[in-house]
Amino acid sequence: MIYAFFDTETTGLLKPEEASINLQPEIIELYIVKLSLPLGSKEFNFVDELNTFMRPKTLPLDPIITKITNITNEMIADAPTFISLYPKIAEFMTGVDYIVAHNLTFDIGMLDVELKRIECQHKFPWPRFHHCTVEKSLPIEHHRLKLAALHEKATGHPHEGAHRAKEDTMALVTCYKWLMEEGYIL
Repeated sequence: MIYAFFDTETTGLLKPEEASINLQPEIIELYIVKLSLPLGSKEFNFVDELNTFMRPKTLPLDPIITKITNITNEMIADAPTFISLYPKIAEFMTGVDYIVAHNLTFDIGMLDVELKRIECQHKFPWPRFHHCTVEKSLPIEHHRLKLAALHEKATGHPHEGAHRAKEDTMALVTCYKWLMEEGYIL
């Protein structure tokens, strides 16, 4: 089985679905790591990764976004746009069985918004299975755990580098493996 673990950093939070697509936030950083899990194995194998900044239509970034993510206007000023990256992202996701994110609803929602902007939401190779570690970890404390709290439960150590796509995805992989070991993911 092929898994795609991913995270997005964005210009803000999603608006209600009824809001104009032009009012929705944009992705400014995307990291996806593809791992394989051979049948009968409990060890993931690295397959590939995709790591990119994206230039939103509107700059400058809200200072609060820079404060949260440490992504500056200069870092994304010359980055490719989502539409120019779409073929690469779609090819990367082809053949993936599971898509995994900590707050999957948000991250898939962000991808969906970007796909709608370029009228490709029905052409994207969405994986068949979706796993959200927020949902999978609910039985632990009977409420939503932030990635940092889940990571600390899984490892006994704080999560460093929060709110950067690659660092959050690596923490996600660690948490997912732990959830599997603990029996929260079958």
